[in-house]
Amino acid sequence: MAPGGRPEPDAAVAPARWFIALWPDAATCAALQSLQSCWSWPPRARPTCAGRLHLTLHFLGPLPESAIDPLHHVLAGVAASPWHWTLRRASVWPGGIAVVEPVQVPAAARALHVALGEVLRAQGLPLEARPWRPHVTLARRAHGAATPHSFEPVEWTARSFELVCSDRGYRRVARWALAARAGGDAPSARCCGRGSR
Repeated sequence: MAPGGRPEPDAAVAPARWFIALWPDAATCAALQSLQSCWSWPPRARPTCAGRLHLTLHFLGPLPESAIDPLHHVLAGVAASPWHWTLRRASVWPGGIAVVEPVQVPAAARALHVALGEVLRAQGLPLEARPWRPHVTLARRAHGAATPHSFEPVEWTARSFELVCSDRGYRRVARWALAARAGGDAPSARCCGRGSR
């Protein structure tokens, strides 16, 4: 017990981690689930449940509470346009991560990733050093999983990106639409909503 009768923090509870991601709409999520059903999973595999399927743009890790409001502000100013891509390459990565990924990454997707990285660095936030390889994780512990010989590619139109908190589950905190400004100005992210913290 801490001074003043407050309970001690639970050291076993991992701190919340934050990331920026694309979240599939209902049709895209259904297509991803259909693809999952085409795989032959080993007994220990852990397929990703529907509510956790996403595509990470930037992983941020643990952040102090004081960083969240400034992060909302800078993310709202990111210039970005919608795009469509096709996820058609299925494989098992080292570590037993089963994924589906696009064969080609549209310029608009790369531009959003770069633009987000620039504002995150300006905020002094740490970024992963490894190159971005966009993918959706379909399952973990998937060593020995048999990839489907053929499957319907997943068609995905990216219309927004989201700030997500991972803390005993995923909490979608805020979403920004990818849309052009009126009058033909450079496209920008437009806030679509903000969850409670």
